[in-house]
Amino acid sequence: MYRIRVNKKTLPATLLILSAALLFACNRSSLISNSKETASPPAKENYVKDEVIVKFKNDVTENRIKEINSFLGCKIMRSIGQTKTFLIKIKTGEDVEKIIKKYKKIEEVEYAEPNFIKQTH
Repeated sequence: MYRIRVNKKTLPATLLILSAALLFACNRSSLISNSKETASPPAKENYVKDEVIVKFKNDVTENRIKEINSFLGCKIMRSIGQTKTFLIKIKTGEDVEKIIKKYKKIEEVEYAEPNFIKQTH
């Protein structure tokens, strides 16, 4: 067993320095861990979960568009603009990404994308 001799005159100053160093080390480590947590917030979907926007090619008939949507378990909610672009509701409960992949495989589809939520600040 070791014996440490401490000078009674310098003991308060030594304890003050040690406690200040410990406090500084604790605060610094909490700052570092907090910055890591806030640097990568959990992913949040920034689109409507059961809606997609689909643009069909100009030569596609209305009947064919209905067939495609029916086959995929979707329904046109409304048209967007003058072209054959539609806001489409997914009726099957299927995931947006999966439905988009299915639409993109169809040759009559020009593009398909999620119905993104735009946030203004």
